[in-house]
Amino acid sequence: MANKNCKHNVVLDEEKHEYSCTICKKIFLSVTQLLKKHGLSTDFSAVNAEVLKRKADRGTLIHKELENFIKDGTESLLPEVEWFAEWHDKMGIMENLHSEEIVYNDFIAGTVDVYLGGKGGFVGDFKTSAKLDKKAVAWQLSLYATLLKIEEPILFVFHFGDGMDAVEIEPIAQAEVDRLLECERNGELYQSAALVLEPDFALQAENAEKILAALEQQFKGAEETAKKFRERMKEEFEAQGIKSWVSPNELVRITYIEEQNGTMVDSTKLKKEFPEVFEKCSKPKITKAHVRVNLRKGGAE
Repeated sequence: MANKNCKHNVVLDEEKHEYSCTICKKIFLSVTQLLKKHGLSTDFSAVNAEVLKRKADRGTLIHKELENFIKDGTESLLPEVEWFAEWHDKMGIMENLHSEEIVYNDFIAGTVDVYLGGKGGFVGDFKTSAKLDKKAVAWQLSLYATLLKIEEPILFVFHFGDGMDAVEIEPIAQAEVDRLLECERNGELYQSAALVLEPDFALQAENAEKILAALEQQFKGAEETAKKFRERMKEEFEAQGIKSWVSPNELVRITYIEEQNGTMVDSTKLKKEFPEVFEKCSKPKITKAHVRVNLRKGGAE
């Protein structure tokens, strides 16, 4: 029987995929199990079992090689290690990194791929899946940050494919992480917090969006019609050698613009082939806080 006063020493049985205390023998719920239980993890049920195992085996090898590199500086022939090495050299934080460490509280445990402790430190995870489920990763890393007691954490996922993308992930609000843990303690299923609005305001907002969507549909139709007329006007301008035209009631003026050759920068190619130049010429872009609205089918009818 687990001792409530035990100063736990948690280890992982890799064959059983089970965390337990070597002193009191208590079994801990893994972070992965916690997220799956509350519907917050990536669903791999549709993936072929053999494909999933093959990818898992490859992922295990990559994780081990990265762990050896971070802890001991051991070189590897895997390109994933080389890509990560380039990133950490650029960041200059190699000597302070921790890798593949078990973190836990009194009832859950998990293994962190890589982290840097202290206030404003970062928590990272290595992913080799084809697609990146940012929401699931955000929950996973936010839980790790909570277990590590890192304040104001920066979350990174290192996504390996044809190269490595170091993607910064927005943390889950601490209040929501705490609520998830509280739900698990109380035997309740976690549900995301819902926005509370006054009934009249909610109906007015919904109606305004429906009206806007209907007008946008009308605009799209009018735009398509105008596009056809403009194409015909362009053809007439070219055929008659005319540069400008004013409508009979003088409400519309249309001017013919000749084809022009210009240049533009392929930012994706620049970032890939000349990352230092791209970084040097980049500047912060601030997007003001806003809401995104999606109308469900029939909403604009």
